[in-house]
Amino acid sequence: MEKRKIAYLKLDERFNFLTDESLKDEEIKINANNLVEACKTDLESSFVNEFLIFKSFRETGMSVNEMLIKQINTKMVTSFPNVNIAFRIYLSIFGTSCESERSFSILKRVKNWQRSTIGQDK
Repeated sequence: MEKRKIAYLKLDERFNFLTDESLKDEEIKINANNLVEACKTDLESSFVNEFLIFKSFRETGMSVNEMLIKQINTKMVTSFPNVNIAFRIYLSIFGTSCESERSFSILKRVKNWQRSTIGQDK
């Protein structure tokens, strides 16, 4: 459980600049560069400048999901493709980890059932 907590704290640290409106541009640049470094295969270095421009379009208190929907509805995806990718990465991480945990949970139940029925006619 502690490992999971640490992993989620690292994720929050990596992605918090997407919604933290109190950060200054320099802090955003540092965090955005760290994200680009962590996601080299998915994000281009232009993400930093894209996000700095995109943040002027977001409304106060918007979640990542709301920003992604706004970006799609206003057809800004082509203007900010790396921002779109970062949003989708962020939104898919938690669902992905839950899905794998669910798979292991099901596997555990199947194994327990198989162990309990060994030697019995099925």
